[in-house]
Amino acid sequence: MQMLSRAARRCFHMNRSTSSRVPTAVVRAGSSNAATRPTLKRVRHIMVSQDKEAVISLAEKELAGLGKDKSHVFASLAKQYSECGTAKMGGDLGWLQRGTYFPSFEKVVQQTPVGSIARATTMRGLHLLLVEGERPESVVEQMHVQELAEIMQNPAALEEGIQFIDVREEWEHEEANLGPRFKLMPLSQASNWMPQVTQVLDPSKHTVCLCHHGVRSMQMSNFLVQQGFEQVSNVVGGIDAYSKNVDPSVPEY
Repeated sequence: MQMLSRAARRCFHMNRSTSSRVPTAVVRAGSSNAATRPTLKRVRHIMVSQDKEAVISLAEKELAGLGKDKSHVFASLAKQYSECGTAKMGGDLGWLQRGTYFPSFEKVVQQTPVGSIARATTMRGLHLLLVEGERPESVVEQMHVQELAEIMQNPAALEEGIQFIDVREEWEHEEANLGPRFKLMPLSQASNWMPQVTQVLDPSKHTVCLCHHGVRSMQMSNFLVQQGFEQVSNVVGGIDAYSKNVDPSVPEY
C-alpha cells in the first residue's frame, strides 16, 4: 500500500522506493513523548509550469484577506488551475512526511505557519502551497497477543471506544476470527475504503490492526498513521499467534 496518492507521486515524479516510505519508528504503548517527536504538516498546493507565474499571482490575490481559513477557496483554485494530478482533490497532499518531497518544497513547508500560503519552486514547476495543520508524527505501537486478550476481556478498556480492524480476506475471516468487535477491511480492497477511511474510522480513537501474521496489519497501521490517526497498534504475529498463545479454540489455517 502506498502512503501517497498516485496523483501526488506523478506530480512529484517519485519512484516507488521513495513514495512508499512510511513512519518506521516502532515503540511500546505509551513510550513516546509527543513533544519530542518530529512534526508533520498537512499541505495543499497548486502547481503550474514555470512560465505561468501569473496564475500563482492570481490565486494569491483571491486568497488575500481570508485569514487562516483558506482551505475551501484554495481547494477550488487548485481544481481550477493546478496542473498536478492532485487538482481533482483540491491539491491535497495529505500529511507531509520529511524526505518524501523535493527538499526545496519541504523547506518552504517547514518555514510556513499553519493557515499561511507560500511559494515554492521545484523541477516540476511553480507551487503555491497552503499549510492546513501541524501535529507530532505518530508512531505504530506493537501489541502482543496477550495484551490484546487483556483488552478484549476488560470492559473498562472496551468502553474507551477502541477500534479493532481486521485486514484479512473474507475467506480468512470465515476460517477464523476474534468476534464481531473486529471490523473487516481487507487490505486487497483498499481502493474501495481508502478515500473515506477518516469517515469510516475515528482518527482520534485507539485503533488496533490485525491480520494473519502481522505483516498486512503493519501496512495498514503505517497507512493510518500517515492519515493522521493518533494511536495505532499492530498485533504482533496476528491471529495465528493469538491461536497458538492465547486461545487454541481459534482455528489455525
